[in-house]
Amino acid sequence: MLLFLFPILLPFGLFAQESPEPEQLNPAAIPQWLLGDWAARTRGTGTWITDNSAHKSDNEPFDAYGLQWEYGLGKKHLKGRLYCLRDGQDVGAVWQFLEFWDPAAGEARIVQIGSDGTVGQVGSAAGRRQREGTADIYQPGGRLL
Repeated sequence: MLLFLFPILLPFGLFAQESPEPEQLNPAAIPQWLLGDWAARTRGTGTWITDNSAHKSDNEPFDAYGLQWEYGLGKKHLKGRLYCLRDGQDVGAVWQFLEFWDPAAGEARIVQIGSDGTVGQVGSAAGRRQREGTADIYQPGGRLL
């Protein structure tokens, strides 16, 4: 008899409880501090441009650099790119980023890929708001930076 009543009683039990915050319900859920950080970086166009005229040279011929952030589908991660500008035109990305919450590790992570094939992975110190933690960056050929 109890088995038949369970589907009827379950909804009443759910409505009687207070709704916990997502982090309380699931400690692996994306924390509010990270969602707030993502909202700040994607505000407006999510793009920042910085002048490079003081550092322009034959080795660094770019007038400016741009950094652009946008949400991935469902706003569960951010995609970013650091790109170069010459004569006001985007000439390509130096770095591309993917930032996400790693539910298994309980930390924010960033995977970055450089135009030269360099790959980096950065993790925050488990669950902390600061961007301190570990960084592993590998260049083509396997050399660790």
